[in-house]
Amino acid sequence: MLGLNQMIRIIGVCLLVIFIMNTNVFAKCPLVKLHIIGAVKSGDLKTGVKDAQIFVFLDTSQSTNSAGYATKYPDFVNTDSNGKFISTNYFDSFEKRTFIKGDVCSEKPTKLEIIIVKPGFKTKRNMFDIKDLNLVEDEGILKLILPEIILEK
Repeated sequence: MLGLNQMIRIIGVCLLVIFIMNTNVFAKCPLVKLHIIGAVKSGDLKTGVKDAQIFVFLDTSQSTNSAGYATKYPDFVNTDSNGKFISTNYFDSFEKRTFIKGDVCSEKPTKLEIIIVKPGFKTKRNMFDIKDLNLVEDEGILKLILPEIILEK
């Protein structure tokens, strides 16, 4: 027969094990891949702006961009010869933890900030509410399609 102190210790150890198993250390929620697709046009000619640098920021606390790398600045992508770009980003889908169900993995970013830098043009900063944009899922990848962005000289 177990004494009261031994029972309290066993219950304490069990609760500690449950707590440790429910922590984010085991990464139960996946990183979600998000393609941000857009185009940058010149304000005077309405033609695509080639080689503009696109900096992408999501409002989630755990997100990253895998498309480019700079040593002093955030990651970026460049527009192609037609002014189009695709930025590949990842975000943590962890929303909350419950005692019974464990991790809830439905977190999505709600805001997006785009900064566009191109010599000869004014730097452009756009803020978007993601709910107002075209968000689609294609073969397990989320794709966020932006409206055309106009750069002024």
